[in-house]
Amino acid sequence: MKWVGVGRWIRTAWLMLGITLLLFVAAEGALSLLYRYRDSRHPNVDYRLTSDAFADSPWAQDYFREDWEAAHLEWHPYVYWHLKPYRGNYVNVDAEGIRRTLPAAEGAPSSNAVDIFMFGGSTMWGNGARDDHTIASALARMLRERGVACDVTNFGESGYVSTQELITLTLQLRKGNVPDVVVFYDGVNDAYSAWQQGVPGIPQNEQSRVLEFNMSNPKRRAERTQQLLREYATGSRCDVSSHRFATRSRRGIQVRAWRSHLPRLRRVTRSHRAWSTPISPMWSSLTPWPSATDSSVFSSGSRTYSRSEA
Repeated sequence: MKWVGVGRWIRTAWLMLGITLLLFVAAEGALSLLYRYRDSRHPNVDYRLTSDAFADSPWAQDYFREDWEAAHLEWHPYVYWHLKPYRGNYVNVDAEGIRRTLPAAEGAPSSNAVDIFMFGGSTMWGNGARDDHTIASALARMLRERGVACDVTNFGESGYVSTQELITLTLQLRKGNVPDVVVFYDGVNDAYSAWQQGVPGIPQNEQSRVLEFNMSNPKRRAERTQQLLREYATGSRCDVSSHRFATRSRRGIQVRAWRSHLPRLRRVTRSHRAWSTPISPMWSSLTPWPSATDSSVFSSGSRTYSRSEA
């Protein structure tokens, strides 16, 4: 009789488990159909399509769809991330994570063509612009119209700060890819990262990488789980909005952090007989333009080297 009772209990538990799983499957299927029906009636439209800038752009909807599909990152040593390869009509990214740039001339690049590397964040990468209309492509087109043979490469990457770009240049030089001209277009991401974390000179969202560090280690996972439980229990989770990049002293620190790259950039490019120019268009939003600090930074950083000087 004892074993009969145990058997009934097992059958009952199994039946309850089966019914529960069946209910989960039914709920999942019903919700999937409901959301699919809702999305078919109200398609997800990128908010940027409502901008006046794209009012007369029939390509815009397809572009933003491709922009969304292409936004998949993969880990890359030293710089953390770059985009995975993607092919579309308006957005194309190669196996190295480099976006397509309009060829500066028809056919293969000339052996005498000037190699130009361009670095920056999402603005340089070309958010909102088709491949043939990024800053790099615009430069290639302008030079082609003026009869200048050149090969322009767009190393822009969304979210990159100037340190990541300088490292990217160093990695290219290590591969033997030596340009004639290097252009850096920076400012916004460096300033935002400093505002976000209260510390200048490091990549964006660095606090997330601190939390994720070594999570494959069971001991580290246990420590992180305990930390999360304490944070939720006490309500002491990090609030990045508490950091403010508003004081003049912090602005000066950020400008000095950006300025510290200039001697390294000059040494690297000069040793490889290249010409470099850093461009930072946004400091005027942080302080009246030009401040004494800005003036000293740009006057000291504007020195570049030509091949003859090197």
